[in-house]
Amino acid sequence: MIATVTKANVPIGALEAIDLHDSVTIPSDVAAGTWYLGVILTTTDARSGNQHTQVQIVLELVVR
Repeated sequence: MIATVTKANVPIGALEAIDLHDSVTIPSDVAAGTWYLGVILTTTDARSGNQHTQVQIVLELVVR
């Protein structure tokens, strides 16, 4: 893992979407190669049966 960003108490409701903007600095000692940037969303609500991901979005990064 290169970096993490944590957001707490983000106000989002059912069927809503929000934009979150953050910067991640890749350390200069990261080995060259292909890396992936992804998102992990942790949430709780009254219906635990709907806590699954329909689509994962992952960004491929190439460090040279």
